[in-house]
Amino acid sequence: MPTPDGLVIIENAAHPQVRRRSTMGHEMSHVLLEHGFSATLVNERGCRTHDPEQEQQANELAGELLVPSSVALRLAWQRATDEQVARAFDVSPRMAAWPGG
Repeated sequence: MPTPDGLVIIENAAHPQVRRRSTMGHEMSHVLLEHGFSATLVNERGCRTHDPEQEQQANELAGELLVPSSVALRLAWQRATDEQVARAFDVSPRMAAWPGG
């Protein structure tokens, strides 16, 4: 969320740590990619608004930030499981299995 002094990322402290890391990586990716912010977070029906292309870009960069592809490739050659990678990087097995991170 933009503020007069910069940006604020709000996270849900009730979520598991691995989800919070994923969320933070995703939101930080929007900042690093210099994605713009819409004036509204939800549309007239109360649904979240988003740009699918920007969301995909943020997902890809978040994966790279959390599990660098060079390391993921090395671990794949070592036949590490998604669960082993997830534990090593404190991410979910789903994030560990993500193409590109």
